[in-house]
Amino acid sequence: MNKGLFRDLRIGRKPSQSSAVIAGCIRLRTHYGGVGDSPARIESLLKRKNFPLPLVLEYRSWNSEAMIEPDELVIDAMVEGSASPDDVGRLLVWMVKRFETPDAAPNDSFELLRKADFERAYVSLLKRAVELSFPGLTVALEPWPLARFGLFPEMPPEESRGMVWACDAELGCPMAKHIVRDRRRSVPPGLRDRYAELLGIRELRKHLRRKWLGKGLRQLCLLVTGSVRFRGRRRDLIEYDGGIVVASSRGGRITWYGLESKRGHGNPLLSLRERLQRLGIQAPTYQLSSRHAFVELKLRPARARRRNALVG
Repeated sequence: MNKGLFRDLRIGRKPSQSSAVIAGCIRLRTHYGGVGDSPARIESLLKRKNFPLPLVLEYRSWNSEAMIEPDELVIDAMVEGSASPDDVGRLLVWMVKRFETPDAAPNDSFELLRKADFERAYVSLLKRAVELSFPGLTVALEPWPLARFGLFPEMPPEESRGMVWACDAELGCPMAKHIVRDRRRSVPPGLRDRYAELLGIRELRKHLRRKWLGKGLRQLCLLVTGSVRFRGRRRDLIEYDGGIVVASSRGGRITWYGLESKRGHGNPLLSLRERLQRLGIQAPTYQLSSRHAFVELKLRPARARRRNALVG
């Protein structure tokens, strides 16, 4: 579009070809999302959230009313200059507040389907935030078999979703309580090592809730119930046994609490520190128990991370 069209459409000044950068992309392809607003309305809302160049596209399937093929909504939140992990965090907070149902019950099949569809967008935003903080790294995620653990029996064991769960500021939502409930006695013997990793989420949640008690923090959280691998060009560099994402509601700052779990051998804290050190990642690490440790990794812009490394 030329400058005249930007003026006539009242969408601000035309950016230079090199100035517009996508902070994050949300793709919602669902029968159950309940988006509601028109693309123009969503663009207006994003502008108010300091995304000056939003682009929202809606694909209406001819057979969506028959529940054969879902509609699709694509939201590109663009900023001028360079994007940062904080921009991704602001978009994440906006999405959770706009589309999620914080008090959804674990036995509500409709809400489970909605959350499964939203998960793709959360995974995409998490990958984008890590890539902006650590250029050259990609993120691969693999869900744990929650249905086989007995959490959501209606989900097929081979289902590739059920990995990222939006929650409130203090991790007190019904879905989080359901996920971390101790089910060790009912888990099949062949799955107990995998389930022990989920217990790390339970320990981490308890630790953070004690730490945040009474502070009234303005933030939103994501529980990540699966393997999270930071990858280089050809191989995995570090693997986390699940974790929790926290995004500030004010500025969007993202913190990744990544878990390391050991069962019966090895020290999880030492193992985690060694692998972070090999990657040159400087971040505080903590021991939760003899089996679980975690890193508190703040996702900052890569340039700030390099500057602090030089100062340190």
